[in-house]
Amino acid sequence: MRITQQFEVNRPVDVVWDFFQDIPAMSECIAGAELTGRLDGGAVDGDVVDRDAADRDTADRGAAGAGTYTGRVALKLGAMSAAFDGTMRIIPDEPSRSGVLEGRGEDRPGKSRGGITLRYALAPARPTTTAVTIDAELTLTGAVAQFARPAVVNDLSSHLVSEFVRRLEFRLDQAEEADRPTQLVMRPAPVHRTFRDNMLLLRRFLHDRPHYRGRR
Repeated sequence: MRITQQFEVNRPVDVVWDFFQDIPAMSECIAGAELTGRLDGGAVDGDVVDRDAADRDTADRGAAGAGTYTGRVALKLGAMSAAFDGTMRIIPDEPSRSGVLEGRGEDRPGKSRGGITLRYALAPARPTTTAVTIDAELTLTGAVAQFARPAVVNDLSSHLVSEFVRRLEFRLDQAEEADRPTQLVMRPAPVHRTFRDNMLLLRRFLHDRPHYRGRR
């Protein structure tokens, strides 16, 4: 089954590309997705399995987000709910601002399997807006397949995309807020007067006050 989606993100293309390479952050923007590990010696949330292997792997790949990850994706198709445990291989191409995701998973309780090959491409729509195009091929077998009608899958993918954009822009807003320098407001220090100072002020006030003769 083929799925195509197009959407825009209110950020420049370089900002969106950098975020796409932060796989732990990206996974938190996908409803129902959970990143559990990495199989190629890289790091997930700062946990490096093999630093030397990670350095070699990063040098060979040329992009921070490339690698093979493990995780879980929970979804609901009509009356059927499934949670697929599996792997996802990510192959980004920085010069073209595009990439390929190849995922495979299994829902053992539901005796279902799923696979997806997803291609994405980023392009500047306007100076501060990025256009994202997604073209995916989805395969489902087992019990879940009988509920995967095209209309149901398209509705689900549209919901996932809108939620993804909302979460992505929220996280980018948070990052910009954290990077924004704190503005200090200088206020004059409070004046502390003694009793003697107050008496002098009162005497000066009475001395400067106009005197009026009362009526006879």
